[in-house]
Amino acid sequence: MLPKITYAMLIVTHACNLACRYCFVHQEPSRMTYETAKEAAQFLADNAKEAGGAPGINFFGGEPLLMWDSIIKPLTLWIREELKTPFELSMTSNGILLNDEKIAFMKKYDIGLLFSLDGAKATQDYNRPFHDGSGSFDALEPKILKILEAWPGMTLRMTAIPPTCGHVFENIQWGERQGYNNFFVIPNVFEEWDESARATLA
Repeated sequence: MLPKITYAMLIVTHACNLACRYCFVHQEPSRMTYETAKEAAQFLADNAKEAGGAPGINFFGGEPLLMWDSIIKPLTLWIREELKTPFELSMTSNGILLNDEKIAFMKKYDIGLLFSLDGAKATQDYNRPFHDGSGSFDALEPKILKILEAWPGMTLRMTAIPPTCGHVFENIQWGERQGYNNFFVIPNVFEEWDESARATLA
């Protein structure tokens, strides 16, 4: 018999405010309804009660913070204040829409954060631009220390692609200077890795 499903990554939207060069999501305006998210949380809670242990949800996308008001905030309040089942909550986000209010809410209601950031300005701007082609680093830089203060020990999660892979070590050094002490680098496996694809970013 298969074990009960007690943990899920809820893809709350396929939409995103960035146009990362390696994105595997077909960005479209499809969005999860609050009713579906609530039913999923109840399903996980019921399964966890039978199986023992705590259920868990990771809010994912697209960019999940686009669904802050419609899903993340109300579902968190329902889980914490009405369902009252021990529930592990986390989010994977590009951080663009994070602000002091959201950080405070996430800390109050114990929502973990995996912050996707590819490194220093040159790499981040090349790998993870906005849809108009402009870089995203300047929008994130003021938030980095706030995020590390809120979630100390956070892992710097980077994606490596051929044009910028030669800068991975210096990006780790940059991260260490910001205050990171854990690093996770994953190569983009959805593209060719050959010499002709490398060295785009000087």
